Order: sequence, then structure tokens, then C-alpha cells
Amino acid sequence: MGARPGRRRGAARPAGRPPVPAAPSLLAEVEEAVVTRPRVYEVESSLTDLAAYQDTVAELSHVCRVSLLSTFRSMGALCEAGERTTRDGLRDRLAVAPQHGRLFDALLGLLAEAGYVRLDGDAVITAEVTEHDLQAEVDQLAARKRALLERAPDNDGLLAVLDACLRAYPQVLTGRRDPLDVLFPGGSFDLMDQIYKNQQQTNALMVQVVDAYVRERLARDPQARVTLLEIGAGTGGTSRGVLAALEPHGDRLRYLYTDLGSSFVQYGAKEYGGHSFVEFRQLDVERSPQEQGFAAGEVDVVIASNVLHATRDIGRTLTHAKSLMRPGGLLALFEITRLHELLTIAFGLLEGWWAFEDERLPGSPLLSVPMWRRATERVGFRGMRVLSGMPLREDRLSESVLLAESDGAPVDLTRAAAPAVPAVTPAPAPRPPRSRSRHR
Repeated sequence: MGARPGRRRGAARPAGRPPVPAAPSLLAEVEEAVVTRPRVYEVESSLTDLAAYQDTVAELSHVCRVSLLSTFRSMGALCEAGERTTRDGLRDRLAVAPQHGRLFDALLGLLAEAGYVRLDGDAVITAEVTEHDLQAEVDQLAARKRALLERAPDNDGLLAVLDACLRAYPQVLTGRRDPLDVLFPGGSFDLMDQIYKNQQQTNALMVQVVDAYVRERLARDPQARVTLLEIGAGTGGTSRGVLAALEPHGDRLRYLYTDLGSSFVQYGAKEYGGHSFVEFRQLDVERSPQEQGFAAGEVDVVIASNVLHATRDIGRTLTHAKSLMRPGGLLALFEITRLHELLTIAFGLLEGWWAFEDERLPGSPLLSVPMWRRATERVGFRGMRVLSGMPLREDRLSESVLLAESDGAPVDLTRAAAPAVPAVTPAPAPRPPRSRSRHR
């Protein structure tokens, strides 16, 4: 079966048409259905496994920091113990291009957290040998990488990303090489897929959430027609599993596969057009959806995987998403909720990583779970649930599935209007520069 073209549906309803009824509240049912299924993460099987996992993450962080130190030293910086310089002096020595100024500050912060430098106002002081023997750290780097891979061989792809990025730093930081050529050589997604493939378990959790919602909704009302909309679907990293799970209910569904980039809408139509209940449309969530031909208040479930953080203003983005939804509609987000050094080193090369204009986790566009909770509550989402296979406090989760319901209160899109200045194209994602960024 071929793809159904997206229908251009305006924001205004025909005169006399009654308002769309509220969707039933299903947050508790969805949460119960998902958490009582077999766990997605095998790492939950014991506290010993959890400790081993955390040790591996910590060791990868250490390897990232030492690798960054080694790269800076190869560029002629931080070579003398106790050397004192300034931020501007170090930036000049490394010949950092203006567009990478915020990345430079974030990288310097990583080195300070590791104790390799001390920051005293504008001063940057390289650690004394008695504090950290930097040469010894660098000399031991290869051995630590080998030990990490012996302990956790599935980290080989992440180390490949780290090495590829840092090898290119002398050319990229100085503005002599396009970061996209490093992350997506020849337009290939293969390198960055090493990061995205580690998120398959959380994508599986998203599939369970959406499937549970649809099953419960149709069990309550077999005549219901459920409308789902995915923001920033990209190449379908989440869509693939979701659509396969929903296929048995296709005659009761309408699924809008949307993306900012026309190339990814076309890709989606080619790859997933065999699902008769799917439509393919462009959507820029930083602009009013109604101005783009999307009806207000008709979507039961809005899905977004690692994309909403890649917008300039989270409050405005969430307001636009809410404008699409019925009262009681479900917002289902998959987001990275804790920053790792590798993300800064890799995605920080791209201007889109720094396009945000509001409060985020330091040195990144990401939000922690508590930050997402505050952001959703401010625009009228209620009852946020946090799902993860990891038995950790929510503020310690690296990846989270976040669920919340629309309170149905009117959305003030005038207050959420995007600024007139065009957005910098975010690009931390497996996609051409034109489209929105994501990390999956």
C-alpha cells in the first residue's frame, strides 16, 4: 500500500462544529502496564550489575577527559605544570574560531572538573604535578581504553566517535573544517549511529508506552479513532517500532509522521508508507502548528524522541505541542536527561547544540528530569511520570521517558510566538544540516 498524502487541515473548525471532546486520563493505566512488563534493561537484574554499569560510565567519562587533555596538549596548550594564562590567552593559543567559543568554555569546564586546570576568575592554571601528573595521565590513556573495552566491549563504537572527533579538533576548532564532515563523513550516519544504537532500550520503552495507551483507549471505547503525532520523526528511529506495534489497530488510528525537513518527510513516506494509517507532513514545532495547517486540539498522543531540547525555547515548544492536543491528551517524550562528556565533545561541535536561549543543563541544550517537570507544569501539563529501566533517582537518570497529560486549558500562542530572528539550524543528529537535531 502506498503512503497517504498529508491532509492540509487548518486551525479553525467549521462553524457550528462542536469542540473535540477530552481524551480520557490514562496516565496511571499506561504507567502500570509498562512497569509490570519484563524490564527493558537487563542491568536492573541486580545491584552488582548496576554498580558495574555506573563504573563503566565513570571510566568512559575519565577516558573522554584525558583524551581531551591529550588533544589540547597536542595543540600546544596545557603542557607546563603550574602554567598560568587567561581564558582569552588559551583561546588564542588554540586559535579557536568565534563560532566555537561556547564549546571552548564547556571543554575548559570539563578539564576543570577533572582537576587538570584550575579556574580563578579569568585565570587558567594548569595543575601542578603534585595535583595531577598530566603526562602520566596521557601516557596511560591507551591502556585505560583497552581495559575499558575488555570490561565493556560494546563501548568500542563510542570510543570510535571520541577518537574521530578529537583527531579533527585541530582543524574544526580553528574553523578550517566543517564539523558535519567529521560527524557524518560523506553524508554517512554510520559513525554517529554508534551513539544512537545505545538508545535502543529506551526506544523500546517508548514503544511499550504508546502501545499500552492505544490498547487501553480502544478497550474503553472500541469505536474511538485515536490520533497520534510524532514531532521530529527523522529517519524513524522511534517510529519504526511504534508503527509495527500499532499495525494491528491501524483501522482505528491516524498517525502523523512529521519533521522539520522535507527530505525526512519524504524518507518516512518511502520507508513507512506501507502503513495505511500514517500521513507524512512537515512541521516546525518552533512555530505555531496552526499557522502551518495543523488543526488545534485534535491529537490524542504527541510523541517526540530526543528532539524538543533542540529548540530555542522549551516553554514555547511545549506550548506549540500542547496546542495540537485534546484536553487529557498524552505527551510522551524520550529525552537524554544527564550530560556526558562525549556528547559535549561530539555534538558540541555543531552550532545547533548552542542555539538554546533559556535555562538548560550547564554546557548543553539538555534538561534534567526536574527541569522537564517544571517546564511541562508551567505550560499546563499535569501528572508527569518518569519511566526508566534504571533504578536511580530521577535526577540521576541519563535517559528518561517522560509522560504528562494536557490540562486542556487554552493555549496562548501569542505569548509563545517565535522571535523574528531566524533560528540557527540545529544539527546534532543523523540528518542533513537543514533539519532539527536529535541524539538517538
